[in-house]
Amino acid sequence: MQLEFPSYYFYPSGIYPPGYPPHPNPPPPKPLKTHGDYAPYSLTQAQLNAVNREINLYNTQMHSVVVDFMYMVTRIRRINPNDR
Repeated sequence: MQLEFPSYYFYPSGIYPPGYPPHPNPPPPKPLKTHGDYAPYSLTQAQLNAVNREINLYNTQMHSVVVDFMYMVTRIRRINPNDR
């Protein structure tokens, strides 16, 4: 079973290793948020910074990371075949 995860799940700093492949079909960018975006209440500056940091990670994501869980299970079972 393989699942794709956004690259920023694995690189939450937004810093990718050299040569990391770009996203083949980048999603449309999301606009950054301001106080007026959250009516009827406004966010604190710290909350806005956190929201915008997540939006920037989304907007600059690179190629998705594919995780093969069956491969991982098989490799783990080889470590100790008696644990099933």
